[in-house]
Amino acid sequence: MGVLTAIRRNCGIELCHSRGEQDHFLHCVIKYEEICYNIYNVYAPNDSLEHLAFFEGISKQLVDNYVLLGGDFNSVIDENDCLSQKTDATLHALLELLTRHDLLEPDGHKQYTYQHPMIAKRKS
Repeated sequence: MGVLTAIRRNCGIELCHSRGEQDHFLHCVIKYEEICYNIYNVYAPNDSLEHLAFFEGISKQLVDNYVLLGGDFNSVIDENDCLSQKTDATLHALLELLTRHDLLEPDGHKQYTYQHPMIAKRKS
């Protein structure tokens, strides 16, 4: 378990700062064309109680402008990413995190690391 953020050498991006926490969270500050960007790469725990605390902890970290948040949230927002869309506390916490910090998922660029076989069958 863990996260990785990789930056190509000699591409004009300066790595200013990098720190990780407990293999679930990596924060990098990069500078590109005189603007600092905060990149957060996360791997959320599977346990529901840990999940809620994890999202609250991330929310406290996202205080700067120019935030890019990515990773594996172990939660689904899109019905195409799971067999049955369920509303639970972890989904609510993720949506609250995105809303509170005015973050959005770019439309038309959804990719799934796992898709239940029944969903793939329904599409064909």
